[in-house]
Amino acid sequence: MLVLRNEDKQRTASLFPSSLLFSVQESKGLEYENTILCNVISDNAAEFNEICEGMSSEAIHGTEPVYSRGRDKTDKSLDAYKFYINSLYVAITRAVRNVYIVEKTRGHKLISLLGISEEVRDRVIKEDVSRWMTGRGEPGGLK
Repeated sequence: MLVLRNEDKQRTASLFPSSLLFSVQESKGLEYENTILCNVISDNAAEFNEICEGMSSEAIHGTEPVYSRGRDKTDKSLDAYKFYINSLYVAITRAVRNVYIVEKTRGHKLISLLGISEEVRDRVIKEDVSRWMTGRGEPGGLK
């Protein structure tokens, strides 16, 4: 489970107790089959709204998206948003197979722009607890 900042961990831990709760910074270099992003967008809605301003789904999903830096190298006005974009990228790329985005607020523009479904279905989630975590064994089967 990933949150944006270290200070977000305590609140998330009270909702979802897990020993595998990391801030995005802590997760760099790690990979998991599945990752859960918890309130990364909702807790920073104003910033992500500003990032989405003027964007369209067509521009993102077009056949030839255009990526370029601004011509004016002295204009640092958008640098404030690098943290959010880079953190979202790092968080998403920690997953090898599935990324689950859990948000307290629905209908955020970023979710819509990316074409991510907000479908909520009943799911059966299997908890897989290792023997090491339960204290019934040691790593590598050593006693």
